[in-house]
Amino acid sequence: GSGADAGDRGARGRVRLGELLVNEGLITVESLGKALASSAATGTRLGRVLVQSGAISEVSLAKLLARQLGIPFVNLEQYDFQPELVKLLPEAAARRHRAVVLERRGADLLVGFADPSDVNVQDDIAQLLRNPIAVAACAEHSNQLTLRVRAQCCNGRAQAVGRMRIIDKYFGAIF
Repeated sequence: GSGADAGDRGARGRVRLGELLVNEGLITVESLGKALASSAATGTRLGRVLVQSGAISEVSLAKLLARQLGIPFVNLEQYDFQPELVKLLPEAAARRHRAVVLERRGADLLVGFADPSDVNVQDDIAQLLRNPIAVAACAEHSNQLTLRVRAQCCNGRAQAVGRMRIIDKYFGAIF
């Protein structure tokens, strides 16, 4: 839609991202209008346009997407990764879909996505994992995540070298 209908409810009845951003006071109606125009002109998602322009942070975007979609937000910078779960998702798929397996939740695997709104990607990941998934939103992060994950997974443990290889392989450029 256009800037005029940015406040309308989306097809599934949930509040649109632009409306949430304005209601939270994170952007102005004018900024939203410009971002919507840019999004329409370039085919880039609204959230990505706003992050690239510096209007909002990656973390703010991920938290709002989580609220919009009714899913958890996971801060990867403070997350206790389980390398045995991380490696379940092939590296190429993890990079392509900007996704990481976080934990088991009953029969499901909780998977963090940089874009948790893409249902087709979620279906692909569930097929690759051969397991039902639950979805979480994650910020696309800075390079510091890799250092924090390494420090966390390799904190004086005997398997430090193996874990570093896993982290290097799966987190080097995923996010």
